[in-house]
Amino acid sequence: MARKRKHELEDMWASWPDRGNSHKDLIADYGEKWIEDYQQQSSGTLYDWNKATIQEFKGVDVETLLTDPYFLNLKDTVFPGVWEDIIDLWEERKKREVNLALFLEGIGSGKSMKASIIAWLLSYELCMHENPQKHYGLADNSIIAIMLLSRTETQTRRVIFTYVWDRFQSQFNKDYFPVNPKFSRELRIERNRTCIYAGTSSALSALGYNAYSGVVDEANFLEVIEDSKKGAGDIYDAAEEIENAIMNRMTSRFMRDGVIPGMLCMISSPLYPDSFMERKIQQIEEMGLEELKAFYRVRPTWEAKGEKFFPEFFKDNEYIEVDLDTLEIIKENVRRKG
Repeated sequence: MARKRKHELEDMWASWPDRGNSHKDLIADYGEKWIEDYQQQSSGTLYDWNKATIQEFKGVDVETLLTDPYFLNLKDTVFPGVWEDIIDLWEERKKREVNLALFLEGIGSGKSMKASIIAWLLSYELCMHENPQKHYGLADNSIIAIMLLSRTETQTRRVIFTYVWDRFQSQFNKDYFPVNPKFSRELRIERNRTCIYAGTSSALSALGYNAYSGVVDEANFLEVIEDSKKGAGDIYDAAEEIENAIMNRMTSRFMRDGVIPGMLCMISSPLYPDSFMERKIQQIEEMGLEELKAFYRVRPTWEAKGEKFFPEFFKDNEYIEVDLDTLEIIKENVRRKG
């Protein structure tokens, strides 16, 4: 990618001897450029972002965004399952509307890394509008949020500042959409007034935000209370409440011509057969991907990490899911996708 400011300065320096400028003129010209650069940096930006620049970046495919050193620079640094799931999800979104993505995987399969990459890619989508607030008919001073939620604020902040922060240190962000370091509870990008907000399992975390998308980590482990007055029914399921809260905001703030541009992504390791994620995936399998505008993956840790880490599982063997109480075969294939 060509850096416009660098070329401008190179051209300016090259032209000065030909104009016969005095040292004072050279200092004055340089001072004007320095002031302009400082003003842009103080507003959180380094380079111009306009329709021409957007066209330059809009056609970059997801594989390039993942691997190119100018963007995420993650080649050979993520598990094969993480790579495959994200590529497949973004390719599927080109074909049809996907508003809900579910990933049910074992412990150690790279779920937090996957959450951070998805959050960055969703933020990159918002960058493809010169003024996303105007594009979606929101107030000019409003903040568009990608919600990152987990069971506790501590867990959420650990993910957002351990994994997500690293994604936003890309050279692309430094050049065009740097994060404001003054905010400690969110990643705020001043240029387009967007943020990655770190919230808790309470559905109240989503209230008041223009939620373009959301990423929920360890959705199976969110609070479930029977005989509760907190939820709409007798049982309060925080995962369901969060799903409803974010989906409602995605719909009310961003739906245009019946299409919701963003996506709610829910990630978790398994807990028990009737957990939220298992129930949701069963619902998708019964009703269909198109009907629920959904995408999902279920895979064990060994498959997510790949043959390099678990070569013994990649031999010519068949694997099944078994009910440990009855020894009944549940599934002939341990991997489910859709």
